[in-house]
Amino acid sequence: MLNEIKNILESSKKAYRESIVIENKIMEDELLTIIGNAQYLLNQLEGYEEKKQTRSGYSGQRSESEEIERVTRKIRLWSKREHQFNYKILKAYMELSDNDKHSVSLDGLEKQSGINDSQKFFSHYNGMKLITEKNHGKVFDESDGSVVLWAPVAEVVIKEFRI
Repeated sequence: MLNEIKNILESSKKAYRESIVIENKIMEDELLTIIGNAQYLLNQLEGYEEKKQTRSGYSGQRSESEEIERVTRKIRLWSKREHQFNYKILKAYMELSDNDKHSVSLDGLEKQSGINDSQKFFSHYNGMKLITEKNHGKVFDESDGSVVLWAPVAEVVIKEFRI
């Protein structure tokens, strides 16, 4: 099943790139949702497989330093792509938190993002709070419904998304 989900993910990414070329925003949004959901399923299945393979030493994740480097590179791209859900979620966070001066509620973040489909919001948000092999990039920490920027990348996010 992992291979099938990986194939769906790769095909969706190809289709997404084509939707950008033809400037079809509706298709871009739908494909991003498919990509996010497929990534979430893949992460769940890989997590299950990881538990089974604990003795082999395979983690299926990037190191924290690799994730910081990856997010630093991606944040600059996200800040220029206002139509993408990652941009909308980060912008909403910065507005609600007054440039990361305090945490925000997950419910408030969802409402402020302007993403009217909860499934789309959560598929993208979930990819922004985990370190996994194929996530969006970890930028958030969450505890009991309270969201904050992940400390190792907070400075970069604030610099690029300051309100």
